[in-house]
Amino acid sequence: MIDESLITEYDGNNFTISKKDWVIDTDGNTQKVSVIQYKNRVTAGGAENWEPCLSAYFNDCEECTANTCFDNITYGDVLVISLGLGLIPEYIQRNKNYTSIDVIEEDQQLIDHVDWLHNDINVIKVDDFETYQASKKYDLIIIECYGDRSEFNSSGTMRVNYTPQLKDADSIIICPFINLTYRNA
Repeated sequence: MIDESLITEYDGNNFTISKKDWVIDTDGNTQKVSVIQYKNRVTAGGAENWEPCLSAYFNDCEECTANTCFDNITYGDVLVISLGLGLIPEYIQRNKNYTSIDVIEEDQQLIDHVDWLHNDINVIKVDDFETYQASKKYDLIIIECYGDRSEFNSSGTMRVNYTPQLKDADSIIICPFINLTYRNA
């Protein structure tokens, strides 16, 4: 996905980026792959720099059926909540028909370290994911932070906060970690 030589290991205040031996085929061969782990939260999708994982995450392979929330969507103007290694916005930039890609991140140390992203990807430092108000509206908002379905639809959640930031009735919020889609109909 991202050239491994660009990604350096790092032990930040809230995250660690390390190189792990990743099994790359059925013969058990391995390759060093960068992985981000958070010290204060559960890692969701996009944690490892491995193209087959991201293809499966985006449901972009024939045998993929896990994240149907990505099926038949328009990317257009995209907002990704949480930077990680930058793999999700980078995958969109390389493989999808988009207009713009914005990523919000709370951790300035992570923003400073992740310097390998394509110039089309705009990273925005925010104080709080939950309450961020964008200056523009989006066709697609990807939220990675919810671990169960009840959190996604509860009042005061990011899904509720970000709904007014959708462009129109065709715009959507998806939460791939729990395979949910919210259509702004």
